[in-house]
Amino acid sequence: DDQDLRAFIDGSLVPSTAAAIRRIRRRYAELGRDPAADLAPAHRALSPSDFGLHNALRGDDGRLRFIDFEYFGWDDPVKLVSDTAIHPGSDLPEASADRLIERLSRAFEAGDDAFAIRRDVLYPVFGAIWCLIVLNAYLPESRSRRALAALGGDLTVRLAGQLDKARRLHQTICQRDPDLAPR
Repeated sequence: DDQDLRAFIDGSLVPSTAAAIRRIRRRYAELGRDPAADLAPAHRALSPSDFGLHNALRGDDGRLRFIDFEYFGWDDPVKLVSDTAIHPGSDLPEASADRLIERLSRAFEAGDDAFAIRRDVLYPVFGAIWCLIVLNAYLPESRSRRALAALGGDLTVRLAGQLDKARRLHQTICQRDPDLAPR
């Protein structure tokens, strides 16, 4: 219900996101960098914004083929790595997500000395964004869209499921970064 949603947002999501933002500002200040500055073009990568295993098909040869990208453009590869590991539709086991982050990070760190720093401080923010995306089901316009799409089912059950999914995602982010766990 809305009280549970408010308790999650106010008691967990907002405090951990605020802590993550404070850390971003502190870390960037230590490095003498501006967190609002554009990333140098040499450090950008072509990135499908909707990249993840939820948009992959395994071919007869066993290879994965990625499909269905609503956006594709230049972006910070930290977003690509983060989104791939934490997208709610991928359901990657933690060990697999860790391995994926490690391997992709190695590839991007070779040409970008600040990649690991950005990854560590931005990952929780991307996680918070995904929590909010999952919670879009609570927005009136989302409810109307879903009703028009005739998804059916009990709205209360569907909303409780989305809140549970957001809580689990948030818990995963906080387990990776215990400094963000609400006290």
